[in-house]
Amino acid sequence: MNNNPNQPKEFDFFIKLQDWKAKEFNPPVGITDPVGTAYIVNIEQLKLLLQDPHASKVEALICQLWAYEHNYNVQFYTFVNTLSDAYERLTNLKALFIGDGEECPYMNSWLELGEITPILKAFPYLEVLQVRGGWGLQVRPLQHESLKTLVVETGLMFIEPDTINQICSLNLPGLEYLELWLGGCHRYGDDVGTEHLLPILAGKVFPSLKYLGLRSSDYSDNIAFCLAELPTVIEHLAILDLSMGTLTDEGAEALLNFPPVNQLHTLNVSLNQLSVNMIQKFSQLNCHVIAEPQDDEEERYCALYE
Repeated sequence: MNNNPNQPKEFDFFIKLQDWKAKEFNPPVGITDPVGTAYIVNIEQLKLLLQDPHASKVEALICQLWAYEHNYNVQFYTFVNTLSDAYERLTNLKALFIGDGEECPYMNSWLELGEITPILKAFPYLEVLQVRGGWGLQVRPLQHESLKTLVVETGLMFIEPDTINQICSLNLPGLEYLELWLGGCHRYGDDVGTEHLLPILAGKVFPSLKYLGLRSSDYSDNIAFCLAELPTVIEHLAILDLSMGTLTDEGAEALLNFPPVNQLHTLNVSLNQLSVNMIQKFSQLNCHVIAEPQDDEEERYCALYE
């Protein structure tokens, strides 16, 4: 389902937070549309929403954190604890966002995240989980049968290798959509990014995966080289999204010469560092290619740094 007219048609395949209409929760009005609305709340609004007699019918919540608040470094855990303690009042929750309330394509968040495992344990029927922040996301190994969409937008400098390892340790048999904003790997070495992504790139985890977004990465070329050597994951994907990164003609050439790419429904390589000639070559593929616009900046910075 897709109720967002601005959402590309290729996303019709998947359940996303955008499937619900976002609306700020107004305590005096209360819950008026628990099925079609993703209620936007701060922590005080969330506590009031939980007292509403229709709280058990709410399907989607957008829990916003703000860097300018004095307790910005503990907001994440306050939300996680409040939500997990209220699992008996949110029995119909399907989609949850916790993160920076500032939404920007070139986000640079300084908000600290934390342990998300209590949410997955408290809500076994959750289908969409999206987090946005600077760093510090953690999750312990567990099995979650219902989760279909996982989005992790990190916006300080990088998504830590430990976080990638922990995500790969999750047993998510129903996961169809995985979007990771990767940032940089320079603090850990040039190849560490792809090294920790190998279980995903090789198709060893998440057997139902159809969308793989490895976005805003400063090692996009290395990802492309690995994908071109590991046909397993490509052969099962519908959409590969490498947008907002640092993909050059060298990495793009590896994908272009890799026949399984033609089995994709959509390949997104927009907002990278591709030449006009390379974009023309991509138009010859048998899949739908999103290659415009490209980043015209001379320096190769991924989107998270801007």
